[in-house]
Amino acid sequence: VNLVNGLKIEHVKVVFSSDSIHKTRLQVDLKTTFSHLDMKLVASETLASIIKKSFLTVPFFLSINKTEISLRDLYTFLPASDKRTIDQTKDDKLGIQGTLSGSTDLLKINELGFSTPEGLKLTITGSVTRLTDLRSALCSIDFKTNSITNAQVKELTELAGTSARLPLFNPMVIGGSIRKSIMAPD
Repeated sequence: VNLVNGLKIEHVKVVFSSDSIHKTRLQVDLKTTFSHLDMKLVASETLASIIKKSFLTVPFFLSINKTEISLRDLYTFLPASDKRTIDQTKDDKLGIQGTLSGSTDLLKINELGFSTPEGLKLTITGSVTRLTDLRSALCSIDFKTNSITNAQVKELTELAGTSARLPLFNPMVIGGSIRKSIMAPD
């Protein structure tokens, strides 16, 4: 299937079920020319109950497995830019893997990991409350990278479609926390 924006979907498998024993499950396996998405969503209510109560209050569990999203595919959803170039010969896939659970009132990021082809990794854990109202939403998020090298930072800027001259630096680990309000974090 070729979409109007240029995205080519090569394979889609969607499995949906909802019953009183297994509750509601959605599993998606999607492959495009350059990307692969594998995720499973499990809600603790039946579909009828979700519709009746509002999906905002229903607890869920989301698992993202061995997913690789190509920037080429992501860029098909963004306005064209002369500043953003894509090297068609490079591996531009961002790996995503992790689990989230809870509800929009309290979203728990059990572990969410992102990785680049050169091996740069970012891991995020924590929680966000009142996600549907960003003005009052609060967060407690921790993040950490693996040991980062010059080559990995250069790759990251190139994946973003820009180039930059970087000073030489020794490998380092970056970590930190984001606390309190999402609109004005500490």
